[in-house]
Amino acid sequence: MASSPNGVSERREQIVLTNCRTYLRWIAVTLVLCVLVPPTIRAQSRGARKVLTLEQAVDFSLENYPAVRGSLERVGAAQAGIGLAQTSYLPRADVVWQMNRATDTNITGSLLPQSIIAPISGPVTVSLSNHTAWASAAGLLFSWEPVDFEYRGAKVDAARAVRDRVTAEASLTRLDVAVATVNAYLTMLAAQQTVHAAEADVHRRETFDKAVKGQEHIAREGLGLRAIAQGFALPGISDEERLPRNTHSTTRCMNTSVRSRTSGSKTNFWIFKLEH
Repeated sequence: MASSPNGVSERREQIVLTNCRTYLRWIAVTLVLCVLVPPTIRAQSRGARKVLTLEQAVDFSLENYPAVRGSLERVGAAQAGIGLAQTSYLPRADVVWQMNRATDTNITGSLLPQSIIAPISGPVTVSLSNHTAWASAAGLLFSWEPVDFEYRGAKVDAARAVRDRVTAEASLTRLDVAVATVNAYLTMLAAQQTVHAAEADVHRRETFDKAVKGQEHIAREGLGLRAIAQGFALPGISDEERLPRNTHSTTRCMNTSVRSRTSGSKTNFWIFKLEH
């Protein structure tokens, strides 16, 4: 069974609208994943429709995208590394205090290994002894290195280079996020315009279909009036009455009605026939 042109066009319009809506949903999901809309914004969008400009979308993505936040934190860590490298220019003070208990076999007053007080040395005892003795020591070391042959300066320069590299990476990340947001925003606008164009095309086709149906209705009404004017088979008129008669001339007036098949309206006509 062949399908009508109107049915085919309606199916095509449904397919176009379905594809446009699916494409728009995917773009919306992509934008949400890129921008990571928080729950408060989503709740507001459910209650009231909010218009989001391109500048607002870019600013929002740069403030909330995790990669941007991570890059900014790395910049802060690199800046702190410069301060840490610069502390090597400052003087250094070390304080130590310790206390131990050992047998007489060891040197009395020997200290544990450390970099402040030199360990106490002495002769080895002749005999072994199990007697113990307490020993204690305390020390303060103040040091400063005035000349290092640019060693500390090189460390500071390396920290600054790391800071510059991380800053450039953060700028590149912000640029990538902004470009992705702009692409998603423009793609969504294009999808919305495509949906609007498809809806306008559907409205145009519906209007055209109504116009065609109206022309068909007018044509059918015109054919009915022409049939009445030519004296075709009408309710209330027999074939003998439609045939011409030469015997005598009479004028007959009758009232007939025609009901339209499309609109269901009933029309009365007065028909005058001259018979011979």
